Amino acid sequence: MASEAVPSPMRSFAALGGAVVDAPQTVEERLGRYQILGELGRGGMGRVLRALDPEIGREVAVKVLLRPHGSDPEPLERFIAEARITGQLEHPNIVPVYDVGVTEQGQVYYVMKRVAGQSLDAVLTTASEDWSLHRLLAAFVSVCAAVSFAHSRGVIHQDLKPQNIILGAFDEVLVLDWGLAALLRAGLDIPDATISSGGLGGTPGFIAPEAIRAPNAPPTPWMDQWSLGATLYTVLCGRPPYEGPTARATLDATLAGPPIDPRLRSSGRAVPNELAELCQQAMHADPARRLPDVAALGAAVRAFLEGSQRRARALVLVAEADALAPQIQAQREEAARLNKAAEAQLVGVRGLDPIEKKRAAWALQDAAAAAERAAALQQVVWEERLQGALQLSPDLHEAHVRLALHHRRLLEAAEARRDPGAASRAEWLLRQHDRGHHRRWLAGTGALTLHTDPPGATARLHPLIVEDRQLRPARGVAMGETPLTDHPIAPGCYLIVLDHPGHASVRYPIQIPRAGRWDGVPPGEDAPLAIRLPKTEALGPEDVLVPAGWFWAGGDDEAPDSLSLRRVWVDSFVARRHPVTNAEYLLWINTLIQAGQSEEAELHVPRDVQRPTHPTEGAPLFKREGSKFFGPPSDHDPDRWARLPVIGVNLQSARAFAAAQGWRLPNELEREKLARGVDGRRFPWGDHHDPAMSCGVLSQTLPQPVPVGSFPLDCSVYGASGLAGNVRDLCDNEWTEQGPAQDGERLIHQPAALDVPFVSARGGAWSSTAVLSRSAARLADAPSTRYAVRGLRLIRAL
Repeated sequence: MASEAVPSPMRSFAALGGAVVDAPQTVEERLGRYQILGELGRGGMGRVLRALDPEIGREVAVKVLLRPHGSDPEPLERFIAEARITGQLEHPNIVPVYDVGVTEQGQVYYVMKRVAGQSLDAVLTTASEDWSLHRLLAAFVSVCAAVSFAHSRGVIHQDLKPQNIILGAFDEVLVLDWGLAALLRAGLDIPDATISSGGLGGTPGFIAPEAIRAPNAPPTPWMDQWSLGATLYTVLCGRPPYEGPTARATLDATLAGPPIDPRLRSSGRAVPNELAELCQQAMHADPARRLPDVAALGAAVRAFLEGSQRRARALVLVAEADALAPQIQAQREEAARLNKAAEAQLVGVRGLDPIEKKRAAWALQDAAAAAERAAALQQVVWEERLQGALQLSPDLHEAHVRLALHHRRLLEAAEARRDPGAASRAEWLLRQHDRGHHRRWLAGTGALTLHTDPPGATARLHPLIVEDRQLRPARGVAMGETPLTDHPIAPGCYLIVLDHPGHASVRYPIQIPRAGRWDGVPPGEDAPLAIRLPKTEALGPEDVLVPAGWFWAGGDDEAPDSLSLRRVWVDSFVARRHPVTNAEYLLWINTLIQAGQSEEAELHVPRDVQRPTHPTEGAPLFKREGSKFFGPPSDHDPDRWARLPVIGVNLQSARAFAAAQGWRLPNELEREKLARGVDGRRFPWGDHHDPAMSCGVLSQTLPQPVPVGSFPLDCSVYGASGLAGNVRDLCDNEWTEQGPAQDGERLIHQPAALDVPFVSARGGAWSSTAVLSRSAARLADAPSTRYAVRGLRLIRAL
């Protein structure tokens, strides 16, 4: 240090002049020009008096040398050096020195600013509620600023501790007692005998280990940093890092190793990780591994404070988002209630009915739409609040947790409706916000429980993979014999092929959700339903089995009149692989004639009229010769015509034909499951359409019906064909906007009355565009109407 920075204490004493005498132990009335008002306190070297400066009219603090110990100059030199050093350190957080002097009686004193407050030690001891951790840390930053300034002037404090930090009533923060700094700055030695009284250059518990090992070594700024680290430790824990029954025991503990982690020692409040680690770094035994300087220590605490302030503001935004959440939920529930009420009012109302019959329901639907819009807008605000919180505090756990759950729900919904774009976006955002809560779900293995009747079937698992834009079974893997219970399986779509001696092979598609399970438990029950394996002779070569279970219905926004996405239980049934052909229907008509039922045959013969006013109007599509119907007109290839799907049949005739075969017409949800399987695919073969995959308007140069089975790619996971094109299938349930009747989540087969306005039809046709080929598309047909694009498909119970 340059000698000009702090004048020699001996020269200062000489400048004051006169003999120095012991200070009286009572409070004087005056000291120089200062009127003494009382004593504020005393230490080993001096007393601090409360005084009034009459020339300015302000109260000050006057420090008086308590006892100069006769001829020993050291106390006087230390006292004068302290006054000079403190006076030269002009900083807002260092007590300013106003004056220095010697009375006529030889009493040495210096005058300082009087601070109304208490020491940091007293604040921590009393655990004052006025001093929050945030406020204490802000004061600590000011202390670091003062010490950093002193270091810049070449001064080392050497006695930093909570007792030497004053906290004023108006947030003043002052570092006191620069006496040891003065002593060290003056180059004076400290005898070994003074260790127990603090002569080592500090206070045990707040002295850096390197200072203890080498008490005569020159002080360094890193020693002060260690003391500040110990002070910060005390702030966080309410007690110093080292405590012993004696000063020597405390010093030995300091040399023995680092203190207990402050996070394990705090008795009142949780210690933030950042501050605990900061203490440990500042108090590291190796000075080279401490922070670069005290300024860096203060900056780190300031950064924590700024972060905590931002965190506090961010938590306010999270609270605002939380307040919106129940409002959003209430709006959505209200919208659902209003829509349900509107549906109830529209029951029995026909499309051709006047507006007056629909107005009340429309009002409910409008109110529901308004509630949905309000919920959507509030959802945007909710997300903005959480994103705003992350702008303030990027690592805010509370915001990330809420957004992660939000995006998980969006991902689940997107995957359920088979929207890959939305699913990819939701998954990416979920991974960005997830803090570990959803990791297992994102990559989680699912579970399969599968029982069969009879048990002991071999199960082979085929993952469904996309090839040429079609979902195709990959090579199978043996799973063992049924029953299977909680068999681990990765999330995805699969086809299980079940084989049992003497029984037909059963195709059983499943969909394993992320970290979910597939167990075949029917609605309202708690045990899996065993998949029935029919005897080999129970199924014909053109029969396909659809096992009982859940499937995803509706939920296709691009399919006309698609139902809303719903999970439906459908009991097992057997379906014919192809629509009914001309040959099959012709055989029945001829059988009626042969049985003497010519009038009934005439009633049920297919006709080419589109919208007749009477069910028997229109030219027959079968050519009659004599007493029988013999098939195609003369301009048709008989073999090709025989394999064409029958058309021009109304509901009454279709039912009669099905009943004569011991079968029935499907409900539209049975027909949808037959086409889609269980995974909600858009088309029977997957999620992509191409004209070459089914018989539609763009599939041929001249659009027309084709023999069944002509488009082999138009095939479902169960093996049924012609579900997306050629002819659509007549379904035996009344068409309503809400869909067919259900008992909760279980489908009920409820045939339509012949006089209902509309019955359902499903599937694309030879004249259809791709949109009608979507498996969730719904069409409404008049039951008595005959169509050139509609055929029929038969099903029966197993």
